Amino acid sequence: MELAIDSERWGYDLASFQDHSYVPGFLDVWPLMSGVAARTERIRVVPNVLNTVMRSPAIVAKQAASLDLLSGGASSSGWAPGTSGVRP
Repeated sequence: MELAIDSERWGYDLASFQDHSYVPGFLDVWPLMSGVAARTERIRVVPNVLNTVMRSPAIVAKQAASLDLLSGGASSSGWAPGTSGVRP
């Protein structure tokens, strides 16, 4: 999170996050992006690619819409079928 906050100070306008919440040590992407959006003014937040094998598209749509609303439009998202071989 600190790197994303510093990135704004360095002039960047986008912070991207891995969607690998099943990997030990990785935070879940939605709360992480929410925290960055709350602590920055100009940074847009986006998951690198959302793994739809691991996440319900309907729930992700609700999460993305909520983050977009709460962040004042500072979020974007990308979608992929997921090829990690990990199944829920």
